[in-house]
This record gives sequence, structure tokens and C-alpha cells, in this order.
Amino acid sequence: MPTYLPDEGSRPGGLSSAVEQAGESAPAGAALPLDIAPDTLLEALLSRSPCGLVLISSDGTCLALNERAERQVLGTATAVSNGAAGLQPIVSDEGESLGAFAARVLQDGAGTLTASIPSADAPERAIELQAVPWRHDDGATIVASIRDVSAQRARERVLRESEERLRLALQAARMGTYDWDIPRGRLTWSREHEELWGLAPGEFDGTYEMFASRVHPDDLPAVDHGVARCIEAREPFAGEFRVVWPDGTVRWIAGTGEFEFGPTGAPLKMRGVVREITEQKVAEARLQASDRRFRSVVEHAWDGISISREDGTLEYVSPSAARMLGEEVDRLVAHDLAERVHPADRARMESRLDEVRSTPHAVVTWSHRLRHRSGEYRWVEVTATNLLDDPAVNGIVSNFRDVTERRQATTTCGWRMPRCSRSRAGC
Repeated sequence: MPTYLPDEGSRPGGLSSAVEQAGESAPAGAALPLDIAPDTLLEALLSRSPCGLVLISSDGTCLALNERAERQVLGTATAVSNGAAGLQPIVSDEGESLGAFAARVLQDGAGTLTASIPSADAPERAIELQAVPWRHDDGATIVASIRDVSAQRARERVLRESEERLRLALQAARMGTYDWDIPRGRLTWSREHEELWGLAPGEFDGTYEMFASRVHPDDLPAVDHGVARCIEAREPFAGEFRVVWPDGTVRWIAGTGEFEFGPTGAPLKMRGVVREITEQKVAEARLQASDRRFRSVVEHAWDGISISREDGTLEYVSPSAARMLGEEVDRLVAHDLAERVHPADRARMESRLDEVRSTPHAVVTWSHRLRHRSGEYRWVEVTATNLLDDPAVNGIVSNFRDVTERRQATTTCGWRMPRCSRSRAGC
């Protein structure tokens, strides 16, 4: 049975007795007669409604609520432990009282109120009232359906938290999202996407023209061609291009996206993300410039440089090393350089290389002879450094220089000095 204010339930001929009469005269599920009094009809609605219903006066006083509202929606909420009268303290999430809510419904013809109320079986219970006016001879009241929206609120809260985490992640990563309705030609951008294009919040008008207006003119054809090619091939899009801000600042962007196709094969949607990679591009440019400088120094150096793996396989030979031996670089890399070492020097070379390999960052120097393309042997002084544990090198770096003339000069000097000494002795 419905719960009413104490004086309402005991009043002869009141709502309570009217419901009983309505229940006796009409079986469950049967249509109610149309000529019954408004109070009787209201009582019947409260009693028979499959949803929770609340009757609220124009000043916000709760006059009645049906059993479903009290037991199934409000449950053990402490605010309604005293029946309809206990609903009086309810205040909406926005701070609107029931009296103000009733006045708004009577003025506007309808209204919705959401509120959180304490509950014995949960930290709080979220409810929603949807009300319409109920006018009668005694005045005006409102009738409101009431439902438990706690689960919906929880889902919405999880969604908001997830969206906030995504927003923070996108903001930290300098990323934005987009959704392109291809048939309508409308683009929807996240706030972060607008920022990457140098736009103020809400400035993007959703058109391709505004998107294209900020893409660097030299890059736009490639972007358009890439999108068209991916649509035709039905594959995801990925590309890098520049965006020019109004102040002339150039930003690098990496964009990715996937397409959704309709039953006929026509493209319907393109959804994806854009990410700023300006710092990465600047770093790459600096690295490339540094690499060019390094190669220029190495290639024009007088000394030769080689990089070999731990097993002796050559990974790199400088042009100066090739010139030293009268060979082409590719030919030197393709063949084992050890084959050019003089047979009498190979054991010493292997011993020194083993010494280098055995200790990280070891530096060992020795000399041996290498065969020139002409067939003659040239003396080279080698300084090898173990950089096998350096991920940027992962090899043994050898610097070597031609010391043939120096060796010959030393030998000649050594031959002349004894003769000179003998000459002095005979004088």
C-alpha cells in the first residue's frame, strides 16, 4: 500500500479509501473508468503505476508516494524513513529545494530534478524526479516519477574520469583527436587538436578548408594523396606534415587514422589522432647535420677508420682507408681485411685483437703490414678501441695510418748509424 502523511491515510473517503475502492471495482491490469474523481484517479495511478510516483504540493511538501517509490527506488534511505514526509529535506545537486522545483514545474509545465540522498546500504543513492503539474479544485500539485539513477551516475562518473585521464594524456603527449564525417564533409576536433593548429578554443569551423589552410603548402598535396590512396586501398593512414601558425611558426605533425566504410564500399568515417613531433624533427635534423659533419671529417681525414663486429666482420671502412690501400670502399667491406695482413704479422694482429675484445673500452696499439692493391705491403699503425657495449657503435673501432715511410726512414737510419760509428772509430 502507498505511504501517506499520517492525517491523509486515516481521513474517511480520502486517498487511501479511494484506492481501495478503485482496487475492488477494477481488477489488476484493467482500465480504470474515465468518470472517476480526480483524487480517485490520482490514487489509482499512484497505486497501479509500475514506476515510483511522488505527489508534491506547490510549496514542496511531499503528500504521498507509492510503494514502488519507497521500497524499490528509495529503499532504506534514511531521508525517507518516515514515509512521504521524509522526502522534504531533498535538495537537488544544483541546490534547488523541492519547493523551488515544484514552482518551476508549475510554471514551465514540466521539470527534472536530480539529487543524492543518504542510504543505509550505500554511501549515497542518486535519484531523478521527472514531474508534471496536477491541477485540481483544491489547488495545484505536481506528480513526479522517481527512479534510482545510481548505476547510471556511476557509469557517467567512470566515463568522466576516463575522459579526463584521456584529456590529460593527450595534453601531456601533445596529441589531439578528430572525427571526419566524410559524406557530410564535417570534421570534429578535440580541443587539443585545435591547439596544434594554433586555433583558439571553438575557432575551428569543422571544414576541410580550415584544416587545409594551416597545412604547409608544400605538404598538402602529399597529405591529400595519402588519404585518397588509403581509402582506395582500404588501409589505415599515417603521415607526417607541417602546420603553419598565424605567426609563421612551423610545427611538425604526425597523423594517423582509420576508415569506416558503408555497405556499398563508400567511405563514411575517418577517425584518428594527430601528434606534435616538432622536437623530434628538430632533434633528427641536428643528428643528421652532426652525422654529415662526422662523415665529412672521417671521409677527408688522412687516417683510415674501420668498424668491425666482434667476429671481425667489417661494417664500415672510411674512404681514406680505401685510398690508403688503393681499393674501393665496397670491395674492402665485402672481403675480410685480415686476408690483406702479411702472413708473418697475422698472429700478432690476432693476439692484439683478442686483447681488445677481452676488455670493454680497451685501447690497444700495434703495427702490421697490409697488402696494397698493387701487391706491395704497406706498414700501418693501428689503434683499436673496444666499443662493443656502446649501442651507438656496437663494434671495434680501428684508426690506422700508413707509416711505411717512417718505418723505412727508421730502418735506414738504423743502418747508417753503425757505419757512422765505425767511420769515427777508424779516424
